[in-house]
Amino acid sequence: MTLCKRVFKKEWKDFTTNQVIAFSILVLTLLGAASGVCVWIWPHSGTGTTIVESGGTIISADANSVAQNVGGQGNVTQGPGATYIDNRGVDSHWLANQYADTAKELGRAEVMLAQSEQDNEQLRKEREDALKRVAELEARGNRPDATEAIRQYRESGDSAKLLEILIQEEAHHRGEQTYHRDERMKLNREIAAVAYLKGNIEVASQAVVEMLAIEPNDLSAIIQSGNIRLLQGRLAEAESDYLKASRLAKDDGQRAVALGNLGVVYQTRGELDRAEEMHREALKINERLGRAEGVAGNYGNLGNIYAIRGEFNQAEQWYRKGLQIDEKIGRFEGLAGGYANLGTIHSARGEWDQAEQMSRKALDIYEKLGSLVGIAAQYGNLGLVCANRGQLEKGEQLFRKALGTYEKVGSLDGTAHQYGNLGVVFKSRGDLVQAEQMFRKALDTYKELGSLEGIAKQYVNLGLVHLARGELDLAERTHSQALEIYEKIGSRSGKATACGSLGLVYLARKDLNRSREYLQKSVELFEQAGLQSVADRIRPLLVTLERKSKEVK
Repeated sequence: MTLCKRVFKKEWKDFTTNQVIAFSILVLTLLGAASGVCVWIWPHSGTGTTIVESGGTIISADANSVAQNVGGQGNVTQGPGATYIDNRGVDSHWLANQYADTAKELGRAEVMLAQSEQDNEQLRKEREDALKRVAELEARGNRPDATEAIRQYRESGDSAKLLEILIQEEAHHRGEQTYHRDERMKLNREIAAVAYLKGNIEVASQAVVEMLAIEPNDLSAIIQSGNIRLLQGRLAEAESDYLKASRLAKDDGQRAVALGNLGVVYQTRGELDRAEEMHREALKINERLGRAEGVAGNYGNLGNIYAIRGEFNQAEQWYRKGLQIDEKIGRFEGLAGGYANLGTIHSARGEWDQAEQMSRKALDIYEKLGSLVGIAAQYGNLGLVCANRGQLEKGEQLFRKALGTYEKVGSLDGTAHQYGNLGVVFKSRGDLVQAEQMFRKALDTYKELGSLEGIAKQYVNLGLVHLARGELDLAERTHSQALEIYEKIGSRSGKATACGSLGLVYLARKDLNRSREYLQKSVELFEQAGLQSVADRIRPLLVTLERKSKEVK
């Protein structure tokens, strides 16, 4: 008799804690996709243990489509932390559900770093202005280290030295009476752009604060402030920034950008209908203005919404519409992001060959563009494909390549994702010690970044490690910490996953009433977040728990 059948028969009272934990882990696979956390999947064959972990990215408003827009590149899709699924133990339909939230993450990450192609272009222009400034310092002989800073950036994309020189210049001029406000604004814009595109959000945030202190109604600074707060999971503050930007917008084009960004905030909260409304309103404006890049971005954002809902055919249609425009206007970053997004859709369907093909197309473009962040994201996506095929060693190699590239450009967000991926690999091998180390590294990195959502996800991952060890008090504590953060930032899918995880902790304790209570909350929250397919898969368990609670009484 299988474990699942025995759990709900009269032998329940005779179950050991470890057996109940095993069953809990099995059930937890129903929750993994919606939160982008690591989840164990118990193979039907009864041999081995595999894991699902996800925590990723999509672009759209932040870049006009769905992808991890961490370097200002078009659209980069990279499963947040990672998604490892043993296809021996999960059917393709459930696999699609697992990817529903991965798609959300994808679109969101993309959104995070460049809310529109117009924003991206402006950031890149300001970065070029910074390079010219440093080159002038070199020509005047004021900075002997300028040559090395420029060389490092041109050859490898490493802007650390460049950023250091800019910060020192700003500090040097700050006390001068002749340091005009316009020059202060310009230099801080350059610092913010270089830091933002590098992934150094703390420095970017400081520069934006300086700009807003000089000019509180500077539109680009307000939008960049919103982007940073979105990345940090400070959704209410990001919403406030974008609403202010929409009021201050001098034309409909700027207003469309603000509306798209608001759509991303609502999407992150799980308010999908409201998010879709914002993206469609932005689309109407861009279509009327004939802004092809904006239209392509709106198509990508709408694709993200449908991907989150698990409506993958419609999501693919939106992504392909965006690709057609990007091909027509020759926007290569948009093409790369579109291919990456299609790769995610194929992954959701378990179509690993097509997923690999799309990711490699995206990788080829990013390599030609010299976009290190885009390259790193695709290493991560290809690692996920390998892991899902059961090629763990190859997957680990790709995750480490992605990690090394993210570390090279100083992207904290990307670095944290790859630590999560590696944690999943170790956990799938049964190495809980190293898995915990990787998850804690991811946690520490998210804390350094200030990403509340990332912190919450890692608390869930660590809670699952504790659950696997039978450390139920620690599991309850960490899942409760995750729930507290998700409630703070207003993430419905996050709250749903945390409640479901707590329900499984109580199930492991054989506390059927509290388990049923938290799983019921989880179902309701998944429904509110538009993830009906996930809710439908959990509901039968609730029915069984209700019956067993009565029998135990």
